[in-house]
Amino acid sequence: MDRAANRPNIPPRRLIRLPNVMGRTGLSKTTIWRLARAGNFPKSVTPSSGTVAWVEEEIADWIDAKIEARGALNSPVPARDPICSNSPTLHDRDRRAFRQKQPPARRQT
Repeated sequence: MDRAANRPNIPPRRLIRLPNVMGRTGLSKTTIWRLARAGNFPKSVTPSSGTVAWVEEEIADWIDAKIEARGALNSPVPARDPICSNSPTLHDRDRRAFRQKQPPARRQT
């Protein structure tokens, strides 16, 4: 499958540096290197000595593969109307749980 056809606004064969890769993937530097060492991340290239970069298209393909793996690349996330919904939001559940907690007992000195 040629994913480049799905992203016509990304120029082919552009190299991006580590801070840009971190920003696009949301991963830390350590996680990127750990995944690369395990073979679960696109391989880096060295455009010059002491410089590491990744092919932008390969990073975009990796992100697409992660999204496809969860089965939601082309399916929209259903909108949730908090006013009409019968199920409480996570915020509401957290608030109720917080109210139910008793304050810690004071230590007698």
